[in-house]
Formats: sequence, structure tokens, C-alpha cells
Amino acid sequence: MSDTHSIFIELFNELFINLEEGTRLKSFNQNWIYAGLEYPVTSKIELGIG
Repeated sequence: MSDTHSIFIELFNELFINLEEGTRLKSFNQNWIYAGLEYPVTSKIELGIG
């Protein structure tokens, strides 16, 4: 059960690369960076924005 008076910060970086056989880099596709906030409304519902 989460504390309903806390705000949570979410951060992540997602990197997409294409590899040939093994680990040789074939191409770089995209890089996503995300930052967001979450606020628990109830013990089962969270409201988020990012």
C-alpha cells in the first residue's frame, strides 16, 4: 500500500540500436528521454503526467 500524500518522480532513458550478428553496431535508431510525476489518488489508482 502506498502513502497517498507522496509524489513520485519517474525518469528513464530508452535507447534503440540495431545490431548485426553478435554485438557489432549496425545502426542507431532513436533515443527517448522521459521525465514524469505520479500522485497516488487511492491505493489502486495513480495519476501521472510526463
